Amino acid sequence: MPGFHRGRGRSIAAWLEDPYCAVDGEIAAVYGRLVDELRGAGARIDEGVRPVPLAEGHDVAQRLIQGAMSRWLPDEAFQSLLERRLPRRPTITRRPYDGPATSRNGRGNTSSRRSTGSG
Repeated sequence: MPGFHRGRGRSIAAWLEDPYCAVDGEIAAVYGRLVDELRGAGARIDEGVRPVPLAEGHDVAQRLIQGAMSRWLPDEAFQSLLERRLPRRPTITRRPYDGPATSRNGRGNTSSRRSTGSG
């Protein structure tokens, strides 16, 4: 790879596929070639490292972002979301993203952040 000589010996994590988010075969092939080129240039590639399961990370990110933004929802819209949201299962047994998207959005947007008045 041109210009990658300074990458020799660097460690790079490559998260090329995840059951939560399918990657098109053509895109996966491009990523595979990139990993091969990086290895050929001397980089150490770890394809097994994962910070958290992707579905779980997405669930947490959605709840944090929507909860923070909910303060700016008009009261009528906020109330509508409260009425649509489904009760959460206990954290231990709940699968990330249980229920339809509108319920997940309702849960995210009606988190307790708005009611605290903080932020």
